[in-house]
Amino acid sequence: IKQLPHVPGIDAAGVAESSKSEKYRAGDEVLVTGYDLGAAACGGWSEKIRVPAEWVVPLPPGISLIDAMTLGTAGWTAMDCVLSLEERGITPDSGEILVTGAGGGVGRIALMLLAQRGYQVVAVTSRPALAEELKAAGATRILARDEILAADAVVAHEADEHPGHGDDQHRADAVVEVLREGGEPREQRVADERQQHRLGQRQDDPGDGERDPGDRQQPVGPAVGRLEA
Repeated sequence: IKQLPHVPGIDAAGVAESSKSEKYRAGDEVLVTGYDLGAAACGGWSEKIRVPAEWVVPLPPGISLIDAMTLGTAGWTAMDCVLSLEERGITPDSGEILVTGAGGGVGRIALMLLAQRGYQVVAVTSRPALAEELKAAGATRILARDEILAADAVVAHEADEHPGHGDDQHRADAVVEVLREGGEPREQRVADERQQHRLGQRQDDPGDGERDPGDRQQPVGPAVGRLEA
């Protein structure tokens, strides 16, 4: 946001009132998502918006304006993740798919899309109370986020003993290995790290019993990827 006053809203759907572009006419149902909408330009919470024709997409047949905004940017992002997996040859037979941030908008839609395509989806969430909802949406099992963080801490400690194994792909594969293999002593080390993480959260968030203590460290967005190393 470069100047105020400003109206936010990163996507919008509605009826074109007028257009200088030959692609659109008054009365066309259209939508806009991404670009600078809601950032450099006033966004979808405005009563009316004026944007470059290149930002505009005709409303796809079979969905309403309300449907389009129910899915919105979150739906587009989730579908982009799923298509990226498919483009890399990852099929339902490739193994479990891990979705982090599964309780949020993008993560929940990604979970549903993957489940509909026949994938076995492992949902990661910081809110255990959502477990049944996520299973109803298609998750085959649930992982608490502190298990991921604890496993990552174990891998970070082990990386100190093996210089050169700190690249992102190796670290991700190693976290998956920790989560899958269990057993002593790694299982106990993960448990210890999880307990330390919880204690650290309580010290950071004293006295707030309503907010999930993990929200302070919530990632910017979800990740979708194979769980099987």
